[in-house]
Amino acid sequence: TNSSYYPSNRPVAVSLSELANNQISFLSYSIRNQEFAVCLIGNIVKDTVRVNNIELPQIHFASRTMISYNPCPSKDYLGVIHSHPDATPTSPQCNLSPIDYNTFKEDQRAIVTGIICGNNYIRFYLKGK
Repeated sequence: TNSSYYPSNRPVAVSLSELANNQISFLSYSIRNQEFAVCLIGNIVKDTVRVNNIELPQIHFASRTMISYNPCPSKDYLGVIHSHPDATPTSPQCNLSPIDYNTFKEDQRAIVTGIICGNNYIRFYLKGK
């Protein structure tokens, strides 16, 4: 992480509930040949984004290198994470692609996004970070 100043009203951490972690883990072990996406559902407590649950968005198309899906409808929506099947936690593919970055930037409701790389490793990105 860089040492830039962030206003105190912005979240600085992401916490997954056991349920959300187990659901993401199951999907990441089960879907290895194409990208998948999940909506993060929860709330913000102090400076932490708390993910209590996930929902699957309506997916239009998925391949090994891209995914297209509808916006997540939940009122407690926090953002979307998706997988990069060929990425490992230390590979450059574990970063947001330019398309991923623009999708996150343009999603007015999202405060967090992330890339699932390898065996259930998630690299999170927060708005304003």
